Amino acid sequence: SCKGVWLDPGELKLLTERQEQAPSPQLVQETLASAHSGIPKQESETVLACPVCNTPMRAINFNYASGVIINTCQTHGAWLDHHELERVEGSMEHWNRQKATHGAEWQKAAQGAGEEGSEKIRAIDSEIKEKLGVSKVLFRIFPFLNR
Repeated sequence: SCKGVWLDPGELKLLTERQEQAPSPQLVQETLASAHSGIPKQESETVLACPVCNTPMRAINFNYASGVIINTCQTHGAWLDHHELERVEGSMEHWNRQKATHGAEWQKAAQGAGEEGSEKIRAIDSEIKEKLGVSKVLFRIFPFLNR
């Protein structure tokens, strides 16, 4: 009745990788506008129980700073409130576009010669890892998302 969704281990990763339809530009902008790091006090004080094992779930900020707070059970999966899956997809759409943009810059920098080109590559690599690598870290910390 609340229109939330339970995702079993690995389903969140599957859904974000196999996104069949791009989110609307408006949704992407709304998601970015509400992005923040950390967990709001209200979210951290509201503890949901895993529907499988009944243990308290942990609230996490998807990709650390997306502003989309999902609740996770270390073993059994993740709970996303109404519209959070769409917001996760919106966040991923934005960073996939950023990756495409930075990928082109990376190629251009790679064609440059000498240390200046290498420094540019390292800077772009660092920025991409900082922005996109977060989801890989998230999947390492919560392996059930990656199954």
